[in-house]
Amino acid sequence: MVIDTAPPGAPSIDSALGNVSNAPSTLTNGCSTQSTEPVFSGKGEAGATIKLYVDGGTSPIGTATVDSNGNWSITPDAPLLSGTHVFTTTATDAAGNTGMPSSGFTLSVYATPPAQPVAPIVTDDVPPVVGNVAPGGSTNDTTPTFSGTGVAGSTIDIYNNGNILIGSTTVRSDGTWSFTPSTPLGEATYNITVLVTDPAGNISVPSIPIAITVDTTAPAAPTIDAADDSVGAVTGPLGSGSVTDDVSPVFRGTGVTGETVTLYNGTTVIGTATVDGSGNWAITPTTPLVNGVYNLTAVQTDAAGNASGPSSTFVLTVDATPADAAGGYRDH
Repeated sequence: MVIDTAPPGAPSIDSALGNVSNAPSTLTNGCSTQSTEPVFSGKGEAGATIKLYVDGGTSPIGTATVDSNGNWSITPDAPLLSGTHVFTTTATDAAGNTGMPSSGFTLSVYATPPAQPVAPIVTDDVPPVVGNVAPGGSTNDTTPTFSGTGVAGSTIDIYNNGNILIGSTTVRSDGTWSFTPSTPLGEATYNITVLVTDPAGNISVPSIPIAITVDTTAPAAPTIDAADDSVGAVTGPLGSGSVTDDVSPVFRGTGVTGETVTLYNGTTVIGTATVDGSGNWAITPTTPLVNGVYNLTAVQTDAAGNASGPSSTFVLTVDATPADAAGGYRDH
């Protein structure tokens, strides 16, 4: 009779084999897989019984016998759940001696595709209009920053029209991602979607598309057509070169519907307005004008932030000094 009280040496888990078509053929410690039933293999003492455990459990999820060459392989008895798992094995010899467990073997299982991502945030950092670009909005930034959130380690692919790749990036450890194109975007409307690919290769459905328009063309200059005087004995529209006693005349002109017109006296802003549906704008000075000569110009800014050149100069003299008894004051 041979009495054997010596436990076998600790077995090893050397690799796992994924059983789905697009999984890596061999999975090493720390890999990710779509497979819920990977085949684990390793080394041990010939004839010993290998038991496979997961996440510190006390019940084995599979067993095998080490062959004469010292090799073993085990397929889990039941599909693995999604998540990151640590696997260990023990070896028990024919005498019933069980050795120390193997080193841990980590495997991340991604059994289902990532959830549909949220549409990205698009940020413009080119003045004068900066900040987030609303869906359907315009930007003069040819390299806007796209950003969002996701599962750390996942790959984000950003597409135009669903099939033109703008660029890719990886979700950071804090769950955020951002991407700024290295090649400037041309003037066009872009229908932006993102796809998420998890570390195992599962691909999400695309995000809901959002449209942004890249527009770097400045609009034409607006016009200043008149200043409406509503004070004193003589009222009505005044042309360039006129004199008025109205310290808050209404300036009128034309531009492109929806764009913003800013009225300047030199570099001082007199007021702003949005061009109406008929292509007209009107501005009343935000602060009453003081006596003096005003050399006024208007600049038009489109939704993307492109500014026109200045309009032709409109000259207006404000003289609100009361007329003396000998004569009267007349706008002209």
